[in-house]
Amino acid sequence: MKLDSIQFTEYEGQDREWILEDTALDTITLVVGKNASGKSRFLSIIASLGKLLSGNASQLFESGKYLARFSNGETKFEYILHYENKVVVGEKLSKDGDTLLDRGKDGAGTIWAEKLGAKIDFQSPVDQLAAKVRQDAIQHPYLAELHNWASLLRHYQFGTPLGRDHFLLLTQTPATTGESSVSEIVDPNEVTKLYIRAFAQYEEPFDQAVLRDMKSLGYDCTDIGAEGADIRVIQGPPMAWLFLQEKGLKAKTSQVVMSQGMFRALSIVIHLNYCIFRKIARTILIDDIGEGLDFSRAQSFISLLISKSIQNNLQLLMTTNDRFVMNGVPLKHWGVLSRKENKVRITNIKTAPKIFEEFEELGLSNFDFFSTNFFEEGAK
Repeated sequence: MKLDSIQFTEYEGQDREWILEDTALDTITLVVGKNASGKSRFLSIIASLGKLLSGNASQLFESGKYLARFSNGETKFEYILHYENKVVVGEKLSKDGDTLLDRGKDGAGTIWAEKLGAKIDFQSPVDQLAAKVRQDAIQHPYLAELHNWASLLRHYQFGTPLGRDHFLLLTQTPATTGESSVSEIVDPNEVTKLYIRAFAQYEEPFDQAVLRDMKSLGYDCTDIGAEGADIRVIQGPPMAWLFLQEKGLKAKTSQVVMSQGMFRALSIVIHLNYCIFRKIARTILIDDIGEGLDFSRAQSFISLLISKSIQNNLQLLMTTNDRFVMNGVPLKHWGVLSRKENKVRITNIKTAPKIFEEFEELGLSNFDFFSTNFFEEGAK
């Protein structure tokens, strides 16, 4: 399932009111904008909706009003969620224009029962989403589609270590904990654990896929793996970490000594390839994409992500204010974020096709579209 558009308001009518205007999204969307304009917040809004629908949020947040539209093939969904003071004020789900779920602030509402062929009354806890607690594969199978989208959503912050400072305790591997080999690893920092699982399932083909991708980014390596050591005498239990064998070097390059840019790229490549090998269609959010990479690698990385996403039915939403990244992504994938006081809007080729077409005819760099504010004013 694909997220087609998102609209969000928090603290409506209050001094702290903040509004994200209705934003159309594509399969590939790069949101560009100035510092403090709301790029990271934009992805966090989507990630938070995913946490609420998947049940990964321990409780409702303080305030929020969502209008999200999804598509699954030709089928269209619209989901509205409004909560204040950690209590649901309203919740509604429609499918192709037909209301399937509708509840108010007291938790009472109606929901379509598939097998019964009728709407039935229900009562949900006021602090929980009906879309989550009313899941029933027989009577309400459409709720599973929302839940699957939310459960498969992944949010990566490229400007963070992405697991470089995390090691895997060898006493907590899936084999010793009884953890299911198909249970989801949600934390982006658990990349060593994810790699070990991926290699156990797919062996050498997985390694070769990761090495090919790293080579396309200019990191020519002949081997990848996880190794461990018993360092209990020094600082605790035995641990494992990732390594790469770079071509021309005798010693392995462990994650401890990798550059931040190299490890961030490796981490995302491992996560992405595991998703592809499992044939999972998911939505991927990457904040500050390309942070820490040089010009050539930033552009190569973007090209790799876009091509793999298109080939494998993934929705890829990214943010940046890096000119290297901007120049490496076709304008048709752009969404330019601008903020005026407490209102944020995103301009893209769907909302302003004429402006995008005019700029393409000028032959300037993509970055100029952003730096000259052409997206707001067009040709003068």
